[in-house]
Amino acid sequence: MTKGSPICRKAIELMKLFRTAWMSEREASTELLWSRHTMRAWLRDWVGSGLLVARIRTVDDSHRGPAPVEYTLAKEWGGQAT
Repeated sequence: MTKGSPICRKAIELMKLFRTAWMSEREASTELLWSRHTMRAWLRDWVGSGLLVARIRTVDDSHRGPAPVEYTLAKEWGGQAT
């Protein structure tokens, strides 16, 4: 039995990662050991197709710089996005 194509395995890894948590691009690329460029491309495509939802992370006054965008799997795809 084959284990599936590398692209299918990447898609499954990404869906599993975002199923239960909100994560930034940096956090997700670190967790999956993907390049930031690859993660950015996947996030852009998946948000555009409705698989993922995005929001600006709430930060406190001690945070420096812009608040990161975070992502999670859309509710319609088994995620917990609200």
